[in-house]
Amino acid sequence: MSALPGEPGSIPPALVNRPSSWRFLLGAIGAAGSFRALVLAIVGLQLTVVGWGAIDGMSRNELGTIRRAMLGPRPEIERFEGRDAVQVALARSARTILDPIRVVSGPVGSLLAIDPGRTGPGRSIGAALWGLVVWGVIGGAIGRLAVGRLNPVGEPVGVWSAVRFMGRRLRSVLAAPLGVMVVVGLLAIPAVLIGLMIALGGAGAEAIGSRLLVVPLLLAIPSALLVILLLVGWPLMVLTVAVEGEDGFEAVSRTVSYLRQRAGVFVGSIVLSGAAGAVGLVLVSQLARLVVHLAGWGLAIGGPSDRIAPGFAWSGSGLGSWPAGWNGWRAGIGLVLHGWAFSFVWSAMARIYVVLRQDVDGTPWPDLYRPEAEDAEPFAPEPTNPAPSA
Repeated sequence: MSALPGEPGSIPPALVNRPSSWRFLLGAIGAAGSFRALVLAIVGLQLTVVGWGAIDGMSRNELGTIRRAMLGPRPEIERFEGRDAVQVALARSARTILDPIRVVSGPVGSLLAIDPGRTGPGRSIGAALWGLVVWGVIGGAIGRLAVGRLNPVGEPVGVWSAVRFMGRRLRSVLAAPLGVMVVVGLLAIPAVLIGLMIALGGAGAEAIGSRLLVVPLLLAIPSALLVILLLVGWPLMVLTVAVEGEDGFEAVSRTVSYLRQRAGVFVGSIVLSGAAGAVGLVLVSQLARLVVHLAGWGLAIGGPSDRIAPGFAWSGSGLGSWPAGWNGWRAGIGLVLHGWAFSFVWSAMARIYVVLRQDVDGTPWPDLYRPEAEDAEPFAPEPTNPAPSA
Protein backbone atom coordinates (compact mmCIF):
# COMPACT_ATOMS: atom_id res chain seq x y z
CA MET A 1 0.00 0.00 0.00
CA SER A 2 1.35 3.43 -0.91
CA ALA A 3 2.02 5.93 1.84
CA LEU A 4 -0.35 8.73 2.68
CA PRO A 5 0.22 12.15 1.08
CA GLY A 6 2.91 14.05 2.88
CA GLU A 7 4.52 10.95 4.41
CA PRO A 8 8.02 9.87 3.38
CA GLY A 9 7.91 7.82 0.21
CA SER A 10 4.46 9.11 -0.73
CA ILE A 11 3.54 9.32 -4.42
CA PRO A 12 2.17 12.62 -5.70
CA PRO A 13 -1.55 12.37 -6.49
CA ALA A 14 -0.94 13.52 -10.07
CA LEU A 15 1.16 10.40 -10.66
CA VAL A 16 -1.58 8.04 -9.50
CA ASN A 17 -4.09 9.21 -12.09
CA ARG A 18 -5.20 6.93 -14.88
CA PRO A 19 -2.16 6.58 -17.21
CA SER A 20 -4.11 6.38 -20.45
CA SER A 21 -2.90 9.50 -22.25
CA TRP A 22 -0.88 9.24 -25.41
CA ARG A 23 2.04 10.90 -23.64
CA PHE A 24 2.20 8.01 -21.18
CA LEU A 25 2.43 5.48 -24.01
CA LEU A 26 5.00 7.54 -25.91
CA GLY A 27 7.19 7.47 -22.81
CA ALA A 28 8.27 4.00 -23.97
CA ILE A 29 10.59 5.69 -26.48
CA GLY A 30 12.70 7.10 -23.66
CA ALA A 31 12.44 3.91 -21.59
CA ALA A 32 13.76 1.86 -24.53
CA GLY A 33 16.94 3.93 -24.49
CA SER A 34 17.70 2.93 -20.91
CA PHE A 35 21.17 1.42 -20.85
CA ARG A 36 20.05 -1.54 -18.73
CA ALA A 37 17.05 -2.35 -20.91
CA LEU A 38 19.11 -1.96 -24.08
CA VAL A 39 21.82 -4.29 -22.83
CA LEU A 40 19.22 -6.90 -21.85
CA ALA A 41 17.62 -6.66 -25.30
CA ILE A 42 20.98 -7.11 -27.07
CA VAL A 43 21.80 -10.11 -24.86
CA GLY A 44 18.38 -11.58 -25.63
CA LEU A 45 18.91 -11.14 -29.36
CA GLN A 46 22.29 -12.84 -29.23
CA LEU A 47 20.92 -15.73 -27.17
CA THR A 48 18.05 -16.13 -29.63
CA VAL A 49 20.35 -16.31 -32.64
CA VAL A 50 22.81 -18.67 -30.90
CA GLY A 51 20.01 -21.01 -29.80
CA TRP A 52 18.41 -21.08 -33.22
CA GLY A 53 21.83 -21.71 -34.75
CA ALA A 54 22.28 -24.71 -32.46
CA ILE A 55 18.89 -26.07 -33.54
CA ASP A 56 19.94 -25.61 -37.17
CA GLY A 57 23.19 -27.43 -36.45
CA MET A 58 21.50 -30.39 -34.75
CA SER A 59 19.26 -30.85 -37.76
CA ARG A 60 22.26 -30.56 -40.13
CA ASN A 61 20.82 -27.54 -41.88
CA GLU A 62 22.59 -24.41 -42.95
CA LEU A 63 23.23 -22.12 -40.00
CA GLY A 64 20.96 -19.10 -39.96
CA THR A 65 18.03 -20.80 -41.68
CA ILE A 66 15.67 -20.30 -38.74
CA ARG A 67 16.83 -16.74 -38.16
CA ARG A 68 16.21 -15.75 -41.77
CA ALA A 69 12.78 -17.37 -41.66
CA MET A 70 11.69 -15.90 -38.30
CA LEU A 71 13.34 -12.47 -38.14
CA GLY A 72 13.68 -9.58 -40.52
CA PRO A 73 17.08 -8.27 -41.66
CA ARG A 74 19.16 -6.45 -39.08
CA PRO A 75 18.51 -2.70 -39.39
CA GLU A 76 21.17 -0.32 -40.65
CA ILE A 77 21.60 3.45 -40.52
CA GLU A 78 18.94 5.12 -42.65
CA ARG A 79 20.39 7.55 -45.19
CA PHE A 80 17.13 8.46 -46.98
CA GLU A 81 18.30 7.66 -50.47
CA GLY A 82 16.07 7.15 -53.48
CA ARG A 83 12.46 7.95 -54.22
CA ASP A 84 9.99 8.19 -51.31
CA ALA A 85 12.94 7.85 -48.94
CA VAL A 86 11.03 8.83 -45.80
CA GLN A 87 8.16 6.40 -46.44
CA VAL A 88 10.60 3.59 -47.23
CA ALA A 89 12.59 4.28 -44.05
CA LEU A 90 9.45 4.27 -41.90
CA ALA A 91 8.22 1.05 -43.53
CA ARG A 92 11.54 -0.66 -42.81
CA SER A 93 11.46 0.56 -39.21
CA ALA A 94 7.88 -0.66 -38.78
CA ARG A 95 8.90 -4.15 -39.95
CA THR A 96 11.76 -4.14 -37.46
CA ILE A 97 9.40 -3.13 -34.64
CA LEU A 98 7.38 -6.29 -35.38
CA ASP A 99 10.42 -8.56 -34.88
CA PRO A 100 9.93 -9.02 -31.11
CA ILE A 101 6.50 -10.53 -31.82
CA ARG A 102 7.80 -12.62 -34.72
CA VAL A 103 10.27 -14.35 -32.40
CA VAL A 104 7.33 -16.46 -31.22
CA SER A 105 4.71 -15.92 -33.93
CA GLY A 106 7.17 -17.03 -36.64
CA PRO A 107 7.86 -20.50 -35.18
CA VAL A 108 4.21 -20.94 -34.17
CA GLY A 109 3.08 -19.99 -37.68
CA SER A 110 5.58 -22.45 -39.15
CA LEU A 111 4.35 -25.15 -36.77
CA LEU A 112 0.76 -24.56 -37.87
CA ALA A 113 1.65 -24.49 -41.57
CA ILE A 114 0.05 -27.23 -43.68
CA ASP A 115 3.35 -27.57 -45.58
CA PRO A 116 6.15 -26.60 -43.14
CA GLY A 117 8.77 -26.62 -45.90
CA ARG A 118 12.43 -26.62 -44.87
CA THR A 119 11.79 -25.70 -41.25
CA GLY A 120 9.86 -28.82 -40.29
CA PRO A 121 7.71 -29.36 -37.18
CA GLY A 122 10.60 -30.45 -34.94
CA ARG A 123 12.69 -27.38 -35.66
CA SER A 124 9.63 -25.13 -35.37
CA ILE A 125 8.86 -26.55 -31.91
CA GLY A 126 12.47 -26.07 -30.84
CA ALA A 127 12.60 -22.52 -32.19
CA ALA A 128 9.30 -21.63 -30.48
CA LEU A 129 10.37 -23.08 -27.13
CA TRP A 130 13.71 -21.28 -27.27
CA GLY A 131 12.01 -17.99 -28.14
CA LEU A 132 9.54 -18.44 -25.28
CA VAL A 133 12.32 -19.18 -22.79
CA VAL A 134 14.66 -16.37 -23.82
CA TRP A 135 12.07 -13.64 -24.18
CA GLY A 136 9.95 -14.88 -21.34
CA VAL A 137 12.94 -14.13 -19.08
CA ILE A 138 14.58 -11.21 -20.93
CA GLY A 139 11.36 -9.55 -22.12
CA GLY A 140 9.79 -9.97 -18.69
CA ALA A 141 12.88 -8.46 -17.05
CA ILE A 142 12.75 -5.45 -19.40
CA GLY A 143 9.05 -5.02 -18.60
CA ARG A 144 9.76 -5.27 -14.88
CA LEU A 145 12.43 -2.61 -15.20
CA ALA A 146 10.05 -0.40 -17.18
CA VAL A 147 7.29 -0.61 -14.57
CA GLY A 148 9.80 -0.06 -11.79
CA ARG A 149 10.97 3.15 -13.50
CA LEU A 150 7.42 4.52 -13.39
CA ASN A 151 7.63 4.90 -9.61
CA PRO A 152 9.87 7.95 -9.02
CA VAL A 153 10.08 7.41 -5.27
CA GLY A 154 10.23 3.61 -5.16
CA GLU A 155 13.20 1.36 -4.66
CA PRO A 156 15.20 1.01 -7.93
CA VAL A 157 15.12 -2.31 -9.77
CA GLY A 158 18.38 -4.06 -10.49
CA VAL A 159 19.03 -5.85 -13.78
CA TRP A 160 20.21 -9.07 -12.18
CA SER A 161 17.36 -9.10 -9.67
CA ALA A 162 14.82 -8.62 -12.50
CA VAL A 163 16.35 -11.47 -14.52
CA ARG A 164 16.51 -13.68 -11.43
CA PHE A 165 12.88 -12.87 -10.62
CA MET A 166 11.82 -14.05 -14.08
CA GLY A 167 14.10 -17.08 -14.00
CA ARG A 168 12.46 -18.29 -10.79
CA ARG A 169 9.07 -17.99 -12.47
CA LEU A 170 10.04 -19.53 -15.80
CA ARG A 171 7.58 -22.37 -15.22
CA SER A 172 4.70 -19.89 -15.01
CA VAL A 173 6.00 -17.98 -18.04
CA LEU A 174 6.02 -21.16 -20.14
CA ALA A 175 2.83 -22.66 -18.72
CA ALA A 176 0.63 -19.88 -20.13
CA PRO A 177 1.50 -20.14 -23.88
CA LEU A 178 2.16 -23.89 -23.82
CA GLY A 179 -1.20 -24.50 -22.16
CA VAL A 180 -2.90 -22.62 -24.98
CA MET A 181 -1.05 -24.66 -27.61
CA VAL A 182 -1.92 -27.94 -25.87
CA VAL A 183 -5.62 -27.05 -26.08
CA VAL A 184 -5.21 -26.19 -29.78
CA GLY A 185 -3.59 -29.59 -30.31
CA LEU A 186 -6.40 -31.41 -28.51
CA LEU A 187 -9.02 -29.63 -30.61
CA ALA A 188 -7.20 -30.85 -33.74
CA ILE A 189 -7.46 -34.56 -32.84
CA PRO A 190 -10.78 -35.17 -34.71
CA ALA A 191 -9.31 -33.55 -37.82
CA VAL A 192 -6.21 -35.75 -37.51
CA LEU A 193 -8.36 -38.88 -37.35
CA ILE A 194 -10.39 -37.83 -40.40
CA GLY A 195 -7.17 -37.12 -42.28
CA LEU A 196 -5.82 -40.57 -41.42
CA MET A 197 -9.04 -42.14 -42.64
CA ILE A 198 -8.71 -40.34 -45.98
CA ALA A 199 -5.01 -41.29 -46.23
CA LEU A 200 -5.76 -44.97 -45.65
CA GLY A 201 -8.25 -44.82 -48.47
CA GLY A 202 -10.90 -47.40 -49.04
CA ALA A 203 -14.34 -47.27 -50.58
CA GLY A 204 -16.06 -44.00 -49.89
CA ALA A 205 -13.32 -42.69 -47.54
CA GLU A 206 -13.23 -39.26 -49.13
CA ALA A 207 -17.02 -39.06 -49.29
CA ILE A 208 -17.29 -39.86 -45.59
CA GLY A 209 -14.48 -37.41 -44.82
CA SER A 210 -16.28 -34.62 -46.69
CA ARG A 211 -19.41 -35.22 -44.63
CA LEU A 212 -17.43 -35.16 -41.39
CA LEU A 213 -15.57 -31.98 -42.39
CA VAL A 214 -18.05 -29.94 -40.38
CA VAL A 215 -16.49 -31.30 -37.14
CA PRO A 216 -12.93 -29.95 -37.68
CA LEU A 217 -14.37 -26.72 -39.08
CA LEU A 218 -16.43 -26.14 -35.94
CA LEU A 219 -13.52 -27.06 -33.66
CA ALA A 220 -11.24 -24.76 -35.65
CA ILE A 221 -13.27 -21.74 -34.47
CA PRO A 222 -12.13 -21.92 -30.82
CA SER A 223 -8.68 -22.97 -32.08
CA ALA A 224 -8.46 -19.78 -34.14
CA LEU A 225 -9.44 -17.68 -31.13
CA LEU A 226 -6.79 -19.40 -29.01
CA VAL A 227 -4.09 -18.85 -31.65
CA ILE A 228 -5.03 -15.17 -31.83
CA LEU A 229 -4.89 -15.02 -28.03
CA LEU A 230 -1.41 -16.55 -28.07
CA LEU A 231 0.03 -14.36 -30.81
CA VAL A 232 -1.54 -11.12 -29.58
CA GLY A 233 -1.65 -11.65 -25.84
CA TRP A 234 1.59 -13.52 -25.15
CA PRO A 235 3.48 -10.37 -24.04
CA LEU A 236 0.66 -9.56 -21.61
CA MET A 237 0.92 -13.08 -20.17
CA VAL A 238 4.65 -12.59 -19.60
CA LEU A 239 4.10 -9.18 -18.01
CA THR A 240 1.41 -10.52 -15.67
CA VAL A 241 4.07 -12.84 -14.27
CA ALA A 242 6.82 -10.21 -14.44
CA VAL A 243 5.00 -7.38 -12.72
CA GLU A 244 2.94 -9.24 -10.17
CA GLY A 245 4.40 -12.73 -9.90
CA GLU A 246 1.19 -14.53 -10.93
CA ASP A 247 1.05 -18.14 -12.13
CA GLY A 248 0.41 -19.32 -15.69
CA PHE A 249 -3.33 -19.83 -15.25
CA GLU A 250 -3.81 -16.33 -13.85
CA ALA A 251 -1.69 -14.91 -16.69
CA VAL A 252 -3.98 -16.47 -19.32
CA SER A 253 -7.15 -15.56 -17.42
CA ARG A 254 -6.16 -11.93 -16.97
CA THR A 255 -5.05 -11.58 -20.60
CA VAL A 256 -8.38 -12.98 -21.84
CA SER A 257 -10.25 -10.59 -19.55
CA TYR A 258 -8.30 -7.55 -20.73
CA LEU A 259 -8.61 -8.37 -24.44
CA ARG A 260 -12.32 -9.12 -24.10
CA GLN A 261 -13.25 -6.05 -22.04
CA ARG A 262 -10.86 -3.48 -23.51
CA ALA A 263 -10.16 -4.68 -27.05
CA GLY A 264 -10.46 -1.15 -28.42
CA VAL A 265 -8.07 0.29 -25.84
CA PHE A 266 -5.59 -2.49 -26.53
CA VAL A 267 -5.71 -2.13 -30.32
CA GLY A 268 -5.50 1.67 -30.14
CA SER A 269 -2.54 1.48 -27.77
CA ILE A 270 -0.78 -1.04 -30.03
CA VAL A 271 -1.29 1.11 -33.13
CA LEU A 272 -0.07 4.27 -31.38
CA SER A 273 2.91 2.51 -29.81
CA GLY A 274 3.83 0.80 -33.10
CA ALA A 275 3.79 4.08 -35.00
CA ALA A 276 5.84 5.75 -32.25
CA GLY A 277 8.32 2.88 -32.31
CA ALA A 278 8.82 3.16 -36.08
CA VAL A 279 9.47 6.90 -35.82
CA GLY A 280 11.66 6.38 -32.76
CA LEU A 281 13.81 3.79 -34.53
CA VAL A 282 14.38 6.18 -37.44
CA LEU A 283 15.44 8.88 -34.96
CA VAL A 284 17.79 6.49 -33.15
CA SER A 285 19.21 5.56 -36.53
CA GLN A 286 19.94 9.22 -37.22
CA LEU A 287 21.63 9.54 -33.85
CA ALA A 288 23.86 6.62 -34.84
CA ARG A 289 24.46 8.32 -38.17
CA LEU A 290 25.67 11.45 -36.38
CA VAL A 291 27.92 9.40 -34.09
CA VAL A 292 29.52 7.70 -37.10
CA HIS A 293 29.99 11.06 -38.84
CA LEU A 294 31.70 12.61 -35.81
CA ALA A 295 33.97 9.58 -35.44
CA GLY A 296 34.93 9.94 -39.11
CA TRP A 297 35.49 13.67 -38.67
CA GLY A 298 37.99 12.92 -35.92
CA LEU A 299 39.70 10.23 -38.00
CA ALA A 300 39.93 12.53 -41.02
CA ILE A 301 41.84 15.16 -39.06
CA GLY A 302 44.85 12.87 -39.02
CA GLY A 303 43.98 10.37 -41.75
CA PRO A 304 43.11 10.23 -45.46
CA SER A 305 39.78 12.06 -45.78
CA ASP A 306 39.13 10.71 -49.27
CA ARG A 307 39.06 7.15 -47.89
CA ILE A 308 37.18 8.02 -44.74
CA ALA A 309 34.39 10.18 -46.18
CA PRO A 310 32.52 7.47 -48.18
CA GLY A 311 32.02 5.31 -45.12
CA PHE A 312 31.73 7.84 -42.30
CA ALA A 313 30.44 11.14 -43.66
CA TRP A 314 26.82 12.11 -42.96
CA SER A 315 26.14 12.03 -46.70
CA GLY A 316 28.30 8.95 -47.32
CA SER A 317 27.02 5.61 -48.53
CA GLY A 318 28.27 3.74 -45.49
CA LEU A 319 30.21 1.40 -47.82
CA GLY A 320 33.66 2.90 -47.56
CA SER A 321 36.88 1.24 -48.65
CA TRP A 322 38.16 0.49 -45.16
CA PRO A 323 39.56 -3.00 -44.40
CA ALA A 324 37.04 -5.75 -43.87
CA GLY A 325 37.75 -5.85 -40.12
CA TRP A 326 36.09 -2.47 -39.73
CA ASN A 327 32.78 -3.87 -41.01
CA GLY A 328 32.25 -5.42 -37.60
CA TRP A 329 31.49 -1.93 -36.28
CA ARG A 330 28.68 -1.60 -38.83
CA ALA A 331 27.27 -4.94 -37.66
CA GLY A 332 27.54 -3.73 -34.07
CA ILE A 333 25.56 -0.60 -34.88
CA GLY A 334 22.88 -2.75 -36.51
CA LEU A 335 22.75 -4.93 -33.39
CA VAL A 336 22.23 -1.87 -31.19
CA LEU A 337 19.41 -0.61 -33.44
CA HIS A 338 17.80 -4.06 -33.39
CA GLY A 339 18.18 -4.20 -29.62
CA TRP A 340 16.49 -0.82 -29.30
CA ALA A 341 13.47 -2.17 -31.19
CA PHE A 342 13.17 -5.12 -28.79
CA SER A 343 13.67 -2.88 -25.77
CA PHE A 344 11.00 -0.50 -27.05
CA VAL A 345 8.39 -3.20 -27.67
CA TRP A 346 8.72 -4.69 -24.19
CA SER A 347 8.78 -1.26 -22.56
CA ALA A 348 5.70 -0.24 -24.55
CA MET A 349 3.87 -3.46 -23.70
CA ALA A 350 4.64 -2.87 -20.02
CA ARG A 351 2.96 0.53 -20.24
CA ILE A 352 0.01 -0.95 -22.11
CA TYR A 353 -0.31 -3.57 -19.37
CA VAL A 354 -0.39 -0.77 -16.78
CA VAL A 355 -3.16 0.98 -18.74
CA LEU A 356 -5.26 -2.18 -19.02
CA ARG A 357 -4.67 -3.20 -15.40
CA GLN A 358 -5.91 0.12 -14.06
CA ASP A 359 -8.67 0.52 -16.65
CA VAL A 360 -10.19 -2.92 -16.03
CA ASP A 361 -9.37 -3.65 -12.40
CA GLY A 362 -9.05 -0.12 -11.06
CA THR A 363 -5.61 -0.90 -9.59
CA PRO A 364 -3.38 2.21 -9.42
CA TRP A 365 -0.06 1.52 -11.06
CA PRO A 366 2.00 2.31 -7.93
CA ASP A 367 0.40 -0.79 -6.36
CA LEU A 368 1.45 -3.08 -9.21
CA TYR A 369 5.13 -3.32 -8.44
CA ARG A 370 6.32 -4.65 -5.07
CA PRO A 371 10.11 -4.28 -4.78
CA GLU A 372 10.10 -5.67 -1.25
CA ALA A 373 9.04 -9.07 -2.66
CA GLU A 374 11.63 -9.00 -5.43
CA ASP A 375 14.04 -11.52 -3.98
CA ALA A 376 11.58 -13.43 -1.86
CA GLU A 377 11.42 -17.15 -2.56
CA PRO A 378 7.89 -18.19 -3.57
CA PHE A 379 6.18 -20.41 -1.00
CA ALA A 380 9.01 -19.82 1.48
CA PRO A 381 8.09 -20.90 5.01
CA GLU A 382 7.36 -18.30 7.62
CA PRO A 383 10.29 -17.65 9.98
CA THR A 384 9.87 -19.25 13.36
CA ASN A 385 10.58 -17.39 16.57
CA PRO A 386 13.07 -19.13 18.86
CA ALA A 387 11.68 -20.37 22.14
CA PRO A 388 12.42 -18.01 25.04
CA SER A 389 15.17 -19.25 27.31
CA ALA A 390 14.16 -20.30 30.77
